[in-house]
Amino acid sequence: MALHHYVPQFYLKNFAVSPTDPVVWVYRRTGTPQKLPIQGIAAVRNLYQVTIAATAEKSERLERIFAELEGDVKPLIDRLLTVDSFVSLSAKEFSLLSYFMALLYVRGRSFRAKAHNLRIELFKRHLMNEAKDPDTFKAMARRAGYEVDEEELEAMRDSIANFDDHFTLTIKRGEDTELLEMMFDLAKQASLLIFNKHWQVYDSAQKIFLTSDNPLTVMQYKHTPRTDSDSNIFTNGIVAWPFSPSRCLLLEPGRINPRIQVSMVDRATVTNVNRSTMFNAHREVYSRFLSPATAKAFQRTVEGWSEELQNPDEIFERITRKQNP
Repeated sequence: MALHHYVPQFYLKNFAVSPTDPVVWVYRRTGTPQKLPIQGIAAVRNLYQVTIAATAEKSERLERIFAELEGDVKPLIDRLLTVDSFVSLSAKEFSLLSYFMALLYVRGRSFRAKAHNLRIELFKRHLMNEAKDPDTFKAMARRAGYEVDEEELEAMRDSIANFDDHFTLTIKRGEDTELLEMMFDLAKQASLLIFNKHWQVYDSAQKIFLTSDNPLTVMQYKHTPRTDSDSNIFTNGIVAWPFSPSRCLLLEPGRINPRIQVSMVDRATVTNVNRSTMFNAHREVYSRFLSPATAKAFQRTVEGWSEELQNPDEIFERITRKQNP
């Protein structure tokens, strides 16, 4: 079975202990840091395997698309890593990087976990909504072919109306083909929002930027409410993508400029970026260095924080309005 990396290996090598030693320090929320080979981290077997509907055959086509895209993007990232004062990119290069960043945001386990949480929550709310009214529930049961007496039907309705007291929903492993194919549509939408921001590269003399198994994060300005809307997140937030321990790309609200400046960053910004990296990590944070302070800070974060649904009521109401205009 193929091992599919949801964080590219060429990118993680920027955080390797040394150019000749492709290992990084891996931090988890429990346990002690470990020095592990890049080849085996941020990867899951057959993560991007899809089933072709017409033939029911398994396909590696998504993994091949990711590999080709990574090959196109690597030279651009290498340029951004090595320039001293500024770099000019063409519109095509900006578009390519924007699309790659959007895919990096949606292709990992963190976004997938949030998508699964959303699917489960919406399905549950749909059933609970149908169970609110006895007549509506009876009609739904008849359409589904249930032939039961009134008392049993009412017991079923009560169980669904109080869903969490009686049921637990899970999505079986491998039922992800639809989600995987939808990722590319989501990435196209997000890439336009990423493209139309003010791009800036920042250097850190201390070389202490971290990365994670969910490396591209969006930092919100103070007092901005958390939201499930990716359009609001990308439009109003600051997109942060550490390139290496010493260099980070920040995309802020503002007009795009074909000339990307390289500036020195202050310690507070580094701290904010690293905090965002740790809070939004799915399970692991990666670093070139072993640091007890990093281990302690990461262990204070909450697993699944970035995958929680912030406003499921609003999402369900919006979908219901679309279905019943």
